[in-house]
This record gives sequence, C-alpha cells and structure tokens, in this order.
Amino acid sequence: MTARSERGSELTAEDQRLFDSLSENRQAKARRLLVAVNAEEDKRQRAVLRQTLSKRLRKWTAAADSSDGSLPASPHAAAAPSTLPLLARPLGPRSGASLVINASDPDEQLRRAQRESRFAGEDDALGVAGGPPLRLVGYGTSTALEKPFLRLTSAPHASSVRPPEVLRRALAHVKQRWRAQPDYGWAGEQLQSIRQDLTVQHVRDALAVDTYETHARVALEMGDMPQFTQCLSVLRSLHAACPGAGSPPEFSAYRLLFAAAVGTDALAAELRRLSDDELRHQWVRHAMAAAAAMHRGDAATFVHMFDNAPRMSPYLMDALLPRVRAKGLVAALTAYRPGCPLSCLARQLGFTDVGQQQALLDWALATGAARVPSADGEVSLTSASRVRTPQGTPAVAKRRDNAKRRRTT
Repeated sequence: MTARSERGSELTAEDQRLFDSLSENRQAKARRLLVAVNAEEDKRQRAVLRQTLSKRLRKWTAAADSSDGSLPASPHAAAAPSTLPLLARPLGPRSGASLVINASDPDEQLRRAQRESRFAGEDDALGVAGGPPLRLVGYGTSTALEKPFLRLTSAPHASSVRPPEVLRRALAHVKQRWRAQPDYGWAGEQLQSIRQDLTVQHVRDALAVDTYETHARVALEMGDMPQFTQCLSVLRSLHAACPGAGSPPEFSAYRLLFAAAVGTDALAAELRRLSDDELRHQWVRHAMAAAAAMHRGDAATFVHMFDNAPRMSPYLMDALLPRVRAKGLVAALTAYRPGCPLSCLARQLGFTDVGQQQALLDWALATGAARVPSADGEVSLTSASRVRTPQGTPAVAKRRDNAKRRRTT
C-alpha cells in the first residue's frame, strides 16, 4: 500500500520501504505527517518537514527492529482516546495541519526516554568522555583548586565536580588570594564555581554557609548587587538548615537595610521574618534604627549611625544616604529663620571637609535652596520659595495671623 497525501505526492522509494515495515498505528501517523508536509506552501519549510518525516521513519524502523515494536505497558494504555492528554502544535505558519502528540503513546514514551538519556551521555563538555555521571557516585572526584565557572546544560560528570574537602581548600585559597591581591573578576568566578559544585552535590552545611557569606561580602564590597542579592536569598534557607553556622544576625541586618532601600512594604516583610533573638541583637537593632531614621528624614541621627555602623552595613547605608540628606535639607531649610548656616547644615548632613561643604552648597542651590544675606559673611541658606515670598506680603501675614489665632484658641 502506497502512502499518498491529498495532493497526490508519494514517499521516496527508501521511505516507502520503511513505511511498509511499520505497524498500522505508525503508518497512520506517517500519513498524517505527510499530509501536513504537502499542505505547507513554503518550499523551504516543506523541505524541512519532509526531512523530518524521513528521519522519523528511520527512527521508528530502528525502534521496531530493536524491541519488536513493544514497550512496557503504560498505566494509561486502556484509557479511551477522548480522555488522553493531547498537545497540538501547528506545523506551518499558513497550514491548518497539526501534529497531535499522545502522552500515553508508546512512541511518545520512547522519545521522552531518549530525551532523559541525554543526561547520561558521554559528550558532556564539562567532564571527561566516558566518566560516570555525578548522580551515580554521589560526590565528585576532581582535585582542582581553581575551576572556571560554566553554566550547566546537562548533568555533570563526577570527574568535573570537586568534593566538599577539595571545595573547602578552594575556598580558603580564594580568601587568601583576595586578601593579598583583590581581583574580583577572578574571585567572583571562583566563588560561583564553588557554589555550583556545592549545589549539584546537594551540600547544605557549614561549608555552604561560609561560601555564600564570603561571596555576599565580596560582592557587596565591589558593588555587584545581583550576586549579593542571590547569595542573600540563599543564605536565608542555609542559616535555617544549619543552626549555629555563619553569622545570621549580620545578614539579617543587611536584609533590613536592603529592604529599607526598596520600600516600606519590603521592610515590613523583613521585620515580620525576624526571630526574637535576632530582634535583640545589636547589629539588627542598629539596622532597624537606621531604617527608622531614614523613614523620618532624621539626617543627623542617620549620619551618626553611619559612622558607627557594624561590619559592612555602611555599604548598604550608602544607598540610603542621598535620600536621607534630601529630606534633612528640606527640614533644615524650613526650620531655620532667616536661614540655616552652611557649617551647621554640613554637620547635620555629614559633609565635614571643606571640599564637601562646597559640594553641599552646589547641591543645595541646585535642589531649590537660596542664599540669605548675612552680616558676618557666613553663607546661609533658605528655601527658594521663602525668598520669592517676602515676610511682609499679605499672604505671609495672613498665615501668621491664622497661626496666632490657633494658638490662642
């Protein structure tokens, strides 16, 4: 019997021979695919689909020769055709034909088994050809202290993964070299590689905590916020899984400061996650006080806490400092009459050097401040709106009278 489409096209002689050796079920699938091939109007797409049909015929024939066309029985084999899960995919942009894939069909199960078997292949770029997969031996066998970081596209071989005892030495090697010669390009890659080896071996102990804490600190020092936030999120679960390991209060304080920079909702969510012991810790209490000062716009308190911040909190407080200074500038220009001396404003906002005071003056004038004449020659600032509205105008007098009336009543 010759397979024909609705437009009368036939298979080649070789494909016809393969078609005749198939079972009726697979012949029906081949006919449907041939109909879709000839329904495609694009010549290039039609050639691709015809090549796909030829490959599928050869694969079906090879499977039938090796297993006599039989596979282990599926628990869904007796289900009615109308109840089977289907996945329809259009074969062409202008054709109405589609390939219907039956999830319980033996042929589909064979394809899925072949897709799963690719993880046990011998051509893994990260390992030695012929080496055993990591999942079969538990821990890796590599002894290299340094290894480049490569994203995994398949299951790694044991020969390409370092066991925990080697990773412990590799982490100490990274720390020692970072202290002697800080090179974040090299250190960041090595720390990512150590993290990857820990992850594929499901290692979640004190070594994993030390690795992620080290990478978080290094990334925070170098301003690599994506890596810092990745490590920060993983450390939450690692600290819970390894009580007593690492420094949980330190990173809880970092989360509070980072959440304060994001917004009040994120800060409230972080506060709800803190335990009673963490709430009593001095580092966490410092972060809470700094977040509260930022929310109030209390620049003087925030700057004082910035100078006395523990560990690496100043790196995160740097992100909050411009916002706090902006609020403090507005509050000072509003509170002082006729103006706020520049020296006083510099002390409150943390501009202590002479060069920083000039930068403060330029920044204040650019953000709405105005100079106030002073008899002693010292620079004083006030809000530009107050300069534009003199004290003797009717609007100012009316506001003054209203304030006096409220005080007396």
